Amino acid sequence: MDKTQIGRYEIKGEIGRGGMASVFHAHDPRFDRDVAVKILPIALTHDPQFRTRFEREAKTIGLLEHPAIVPVYDFGEEEGTPYIVMRLMTGGSLSERLDSGPVSLQEAETIITRIGQALDVAHSKGIIHRDLKPGNILFDQYGNACLGDFGISKLSEGGSTLTGSQIIGTPAYMSPEQIQGDRQIDGRSDIYALGIILFHMLTKDMPFKADTAAKLMMAHVLDPVPAISKIRPGLPDGLDRVIEKAMQKNPDDRYSTGAALAADFRAVVNGVSTGPIPQGDYPSIDLDDSTIPSDIGVSNQQATVVTPDATALSHSPEDSTTAGQVRQTARRSSPWFILAGIGLAALLILGGYGFASGFFGGGTDSATPTTELAAILPTDTTAPTPEPIETSVPVIAATATDEPTATSEPTETAVPGPTATPAPPIAGGADMIAIILNDDIWIANLDGSNMTQLTGDGISKFNLRWLPDGQTLAYIAGRCINTVTIEGVQDYIACFEIAQFFEGFDVSEDGSILAVSLNRELYVVNFDLEALQSARFRTDLMAIAPCEHFAPYDRGTNVAAKSVEISNDGTRIAVMRVAAGSSGLQEDQIDIVDLGDCVEQPRIRDSFPGTRFQIRNYNITPLLSSWDWDGLALFLMTNRVRNDVYGDLYQYNPELRRGDEINPIDGSCCYYAPEWSPDGRFVFFAFQDISQGQDSQTVFYYVPFATLSGGGQIVPMNIPPLTNARAIPEAALRPAVRP
Repeated sequence: MDKTQIGRYEIKGEIGRGGMASVFHAHDPRFDRDVAVKILPIALTHDPQFRTRFEREAKTIGLLEHPAIVPVYDFGEEEGTPYIVMRLMTGGSLSERLDSGPVSLQEAETIITRIGQALDVAHSKGIIHRDLKPGNILFDQYGNACLGDFGISKLSEGGSTLTGSQIIGTPAYMSPEQIQGDRQIDGRSDIYALGIILFHMLTKDMPFKADTAAKLMMAHVLDPVPAISKIRPGLPDGLDRVIEKAMQKNPDDRYSTGAALAADFRAVVNGVSTGPIPQGDYPSIDLDDSTIPSDIGVSNQQATVVTPDATALSHSPEDSTTAGQVRQTARRSSPWFILAGIGLAALLILGGYGFASGFFGGGTDSATPTTELAAILPTDTTAPTPEPIETSVPVIAATATDEPTATSEPTETAVPGPTATPAPPIAGGADMIAIILNDDIWIANLDGSNMTQLTGDGISKFNLRWLPDGQTLAYIAGRCINTVTIEGVQDYIACFEIAQFFEGFDVSEDGSILAVSLNRELYVVNFDLEALQSARFRTDLMAIAPCEHFAPYDRGTNVAAKSVEISNDGTRIAVMRVAAGSSGLQEDQIDIVDLGDCVEQPRIRDSFPGTRFQIRNYNITPLLSSWDWDGLALFLMTNRVRNDVYGDLYQYNPELRRGDEINPIDGSCCYYAPEWSPDGRFVFFAFQDISQGQDSQTVFYYVPFATLSGGGQIVPMNIPPLTNARAIPEAALRPAVRP
């Protein structure tokens, strides 16, 4: 292609070319980011079949929303040439990574977990990839694996394909039923390919080899799965059986989901003693992140999104095994496999085989919280403790005579009545905590008592907030701000179903203002519930904004806002945005912005971390996985070190322009989801002990802020720890209503 521009996109150069599409490195001036543009070759634009397939790829990926799936930003046509605009994946492909040799067990685990989740999302929508291979697993600048190239995907409910009776896919990764051609396939065909990829990653070898594509396809149908332990001795026990199950000839004998395969692989990996994980500079530990943006500012899902560990996703017992008890499945050939082999042999004899390569391209945790909890608060004596409340029933004195006495006179207190309920403890100006555990919301008193589950849908949730009424919690799920009351009544505030990104919101303390990050644009609008429930597009938000310069807020350029907090008095906002960093990478920055006057260029009071203070490894992974503002003077934030979101804990004081790493528990990593108490004196956070490696659990703390840097005693909350180290918790503290 000789053009220097297509649509609004400025072409910088060609990334690669395939039989059905070319991919170009381009720049999007509207959002000031680099993107990948996939263009259908001119020679194929007049072929209705290829054109339809190209357009369907854009629509297919548009149906899929997951951090481990390369997202489509735009689709258009110029001078008869259709094009797709996607995230630019600067980290290369798994195929390129395997050129240097096998990957480690830990890296393979991360990749299988992410790609398994991405496949499960696609399969849940009836989409089968059908060309899963290392060249279609791409990495962003942070090393996150993502699934791309749905060019020959099949909508399983559609019944028809664009390839007719042609065998499609890449022979080295095709399932037996895919090779058979006329057999209906489902998501388990992709699971077969995922098993081959696992084999390939750990050995840099293929389970089946042949000098022709025809013989290679025959091997998939007829040959037993080779033992990986014989190709690479020293791998963990049980791995042979995991791969064998993933690559069973009969789909009914395979794992039914990518999560189930990833869970068993994780169990095998966890059975290997690797010793304690070293501390210090640790950029390479679990650098996978299902919700972290790429170099062009792609969505953070904790937020969300969360990305849960494969072991936390539901699957039936027959789909899963453990490291110590992996079920041995006997190899057998069902009748259809014999017929498939005969049919394929006849097809090859006639020279009629064919295959098509793809377009160019390189739950909940089973442990649930118990309500049988002892009442334990942090033991620091500075914690405000309520006076004890009398709960005993008055005792009626008995006498040895029948003579009436003063104590035997009937009184109102002599009749047993309901026992008084102790008031919940108050600490840090809060009387209740709401917490996301395993993708559902629970509430409890601060001492862990009266723990109650409010939601049970297991849908990923983040950005948990108490609304000003003190009875309602708001949170993001999908593209909606949903609500649930402490009685369990669910509703919603607003939904933006067609949005690409919906990452953050906050409501002012007086309930008058809502700040929303929609498609990386920041809107500050009136909290008009009726108007918000009808809103679906950016124009709907613009219509209810009290100031046009904050709908959206553009800072003179596109802000690329990810999340937002409103100050206690409603006069300022803190915005986490994607910014150009000094290292050349795009990095997370937090701006403090005045809301007071409606002016085109509002005052920016501060921007950090930037050059204000140093965050460990920020030049390698410039991301803030979580942060919180006390609404007045102090910020807490975490970087990213392990298990997607956990990292070192930092504090920042805008008045002093000073930030420090605090890591309060023995100076060790790792922390997540710091949350200030309503009065700014206490702090909640989740902690994983990095020295425990794969065995680390997530423990919750609520302690006086002074304790964090003062070396005082730090006692965990009485909330059961999470055993799934990749679960993403989040808490919100309810302001106590004082008489």
